[in-house]
Amino acid sequence: MMPEDGLPEDEPSQLATLPAGPDLALLLDYRAPRSLSGFDLIDYLGAARRLVSWAESMELHALSELARRRPPADGSAWVGDMHETPDGAPPSESDSGRSLHEMVSEFAADE
Repeated sequence: MMPEDGLPEDEPSQLATLPAGPDLALLLDYRAPRSLSGFDLIDYLGAARRLVSWAESMELHALSELARRRPPADGSAWVGDMHETPDGAPPSESDSGRSLHEMVSEFAADE
């Protein structure tokens, strides 16, 4: 996909078709929006959004893994895929379902 010199081919149509990843990041960095036609600029914006979404997806996967590794805030202990409360009883409905916002806020407070 990339020529031997490491710079992307000068073909704006790749902006619409190249999947998100390092090659797309390089192509976006290489292309100057000022040099693009109106249609190619729309493809550039779509490609930039794809790249941002891809990066946010990686961030959310990592956050999910971090949340999975952290013990629950209520003091219960993880046992496999389930957790027990300090008194050994299974968690109640009110114990489950912490929102992503709650997990991120809790993590930020610990830092």
